[in-house]
Amino acid sequence: MDNLSHHEFHREIVVFKFFSPAPIIEPDVSDWIFRQYEQLFHALGKEAFINSTELILPTNDYFPAKATSANELAYESFKAVQQHLGLAAWPLDLVIVPKPTGLTLPQLEFNQALYGKECVVKTNYSENNRIAIPLTPQSFGSAQTAVANIVMSLCASVYYYAPIELEQTTESAQIELLATFMGFGLMLANTTYQFRGGCGSCYNPQANRHNSLSENEMVFSLALFCQLKGIPERKVLSFLKAYLKSPYKKSVKLIKQSEQFHSLVQQLN
Repeated sequence: MDNLSHHEFHREIVVFKFFSPAPIIEPDVSDWIFRQYEQLFHALGKEAFINSTELILPTNDYFPAKATSANELAYESFKAVQQHLGLAAWPLDLVIVPKPTGLTLPQLEFNQALYGKECVVKTNYSENNRIAIPLTPQSFGSAQTAVANIVMSLCASVYYYAPIELEQTTESAQIELLATFMGFGLMLANTTYQFRGGCGSCYNPQANRHNSLSENEMVFSLALFCQLKGIPERKVLSFLKAYLKSPYKKSVKLIKQSEQFHSLVQQLN
């Protein structure tokens, strides 16, 4: 600073700040995501995350297309999502309704695992002890949006039964994070932004996925999941929307530098 006046030095700082790139997500949001993952390890079990959770991809391997009608495709997709979420033991039924309705959840008891291979539900599977998941025909506007809407509805049920503490955020944001934790972060990231169309008459909000987390927040959460699971970057990038690839790479870099990430890794070992 010997060759710079105080005024020039101050100007250099201002210029640096002006041209500094904006963070991928705000630090308080990334801190919240790390905290939520740690909480989910305790609420859902680390063993289920290690042994029963994988990154679900939008491919025929995960969603084989055998349906001959829209309704049949909806039910097939529902069963596939239920299986991939590790909820095969849950008493779940898809009900297609004309307009959105709330969930009615019975009293169910579980063993130590809420999902995955070790999950056991204490129920007689009678009609009164089943969970009806109501979705409208508009929820199935596109293949990935349909799957994302099913995922959010099923994870809302998991959220109800899991001992998760609500922080200063919305329930839907925590459910989105839960869905990412359970393997569906890629499909949720790809459906966070929906094009509204050129005119109001063309836009149907029910056909879109209603999101609380931003695209970059979803991508950061996806990147954290993939780093914890040791999933190669190229595997994710080949399915991620083009303009989300750069935020994903930046998120991976930030996560690897974070002490909170290394703390989570230690908890898994």
